Amino acid sequence: TMGPVSRTFNCETMDFGYAASGSSGTGSNGGESIATDMSIEANFTRSLNVQDLPSGEFDAPQETLDVQLAEELNGLSMQQRDQALQEIHGISAPIDESPEFVSQKRQQLESVLRNIASKKSSSAYRLAVAVSPEYVSSESLQLMFLRSEEFDPNKTAKKIVKFFEAKLELFGSDAMQRDIRLSDLSKDDKRSLDSGFFQVLPSRDVAGRAIIVGLPMLRKYKKLENLVRSFMYTIMLALQDAQTQQSGFVMVGFNTGKNRVMDRGAAWAIQKISRLIPMRMSSIHFCYDSAAMKPMMTVAMMIMGARRRVRFRAHYGTCKEHRYKLLTFGLPVGAMPVTEDGEPKTKAHRAWVKSLQQHEENSTMSTNIIIPGRLDVLFGRGKPIQEHYGNLRYHSLLDNYQSAYEQAKKFDKMEIAQRTVDQVHGYSGRFLKQEGAVWIAVEDSVAREKVSHAFRTRRSAANG
Repeated sequence: TMGPVSRTFNCETMDFGYAASGSSGTGSNGGESIATDMSIEANFTRSLNVQDLPSGEFDAPQETLDVQLAEELNGLSMQQRDQALQEIHGISAPIDESPEFVSQKRQQLESVLRNIASKKSSSAYRLAVAVSPEYVSSESLQLMFLRSEEFDPNKTAKKIVKFFEAKLELFGSDAMQRDIRLSDLSKDDKRSLDSGFFQVLPSRDVAGRAIIVGLPMLRKYKKLENLVRSFMYTIMLALQDAQTQQSGFVMVGFNTGKNRVMDRGAAWAIQKISRLIPMRMSSIHFCYDSAAMKPMMTVAMMIMGARRRVRFRAHYGTCKEHRYKLLTFGLPVGAMPVTEDGEPKTKAHRAWVKSLQQHEENSTMSTNIIIPGRLDVLFGRGKPIQEHYGNLRYHSLLDNYQSAYEQAKKFDKMEIAQRTVDQVHGYSGRFLKQEGAVWIAVEDSVAREKVSHAFRTRRSAANG
């Protein structure tokens, strides 16, 4: 049997240190930590003369960063370069997850995990296995991590071990046997979540990838660990969806407007924790409107790791120019929570957070949809919904059938509406309506009536 595990926490260095046992490390305490591989970024950090980034100022010349980045790009094979460019623009091909392939990779993962479970650094993982072997070895959890590391069993196993270390320290032993819940967050964590510092958009990009937006202007966390816990909860919530696991995330940062800040500590902490959770970062965009923010861009590039660094793009200019640039990467700029003046928008996010509690209390979080799929048809109003790819494709179907619908008799109209519903389902689309923080799939009868109503509305609009 295992004794109680306790470690000290330093959110600036993001490193674990073992202490005398006696504390279970609950989420509301301010003394937790996240493990890191000390060799990561060693060469890059030395080249920029950085010893302890969060605790001190940093002003490396851009030329130094450019040279290092060029060396990293030259070190990539042509295939790796092509893959990075394809992911940035959302045109990379997904991995074929045949049952045989998935089964083989899971077996390999289990073998690697057994080999590393005996190591001292795997104590949190062993605790999770002891408490709930069904949860730790479940197909859903293993697939989530395998997808984040492109089905590399060795990398996946290391990430799983580090993930449970971080989870134990940040959320306590109770969370080791289940997914993280909103109720695991402390009051200060929830304030950080509610602030809108990080927001998951309800829309995906043209490649179907989830979008997480960072707004450091909304710096309303009490301690860094509050921001880290709220970020980890948000990402793990979004990762309940298989499409998000497979397609990955696009991160977009805005540091614009009159409240722009130089928050190096937050950049450091989030980059570190994001390496320990099963999120695959497909591309990263950083938008800023002041030359004074250039050192912050340099900091972000320094700490994000070589793989992410070649998938990073910085955009300097006005908010209007940011929108044009993001459009070229297939991002839904109408859904971005930023005004034309570069100020953050939080109303929709706070309403989303407020409804999370109700859904969790009703135990409906696991059965509902956090981020609609790219092919889904969304019922509702507003520009983001109108510009959603699934809605645009749906309206193209309506265009094809509009003439036939107008000429059809009552029974035939119903058949055309059902045919439209079937076609949407045929290309893996769903008809969704929003209920607070989540989206739910409606019955075919409801979808059919909505389609019929859309045909009638289009006829009325055509007649003036």
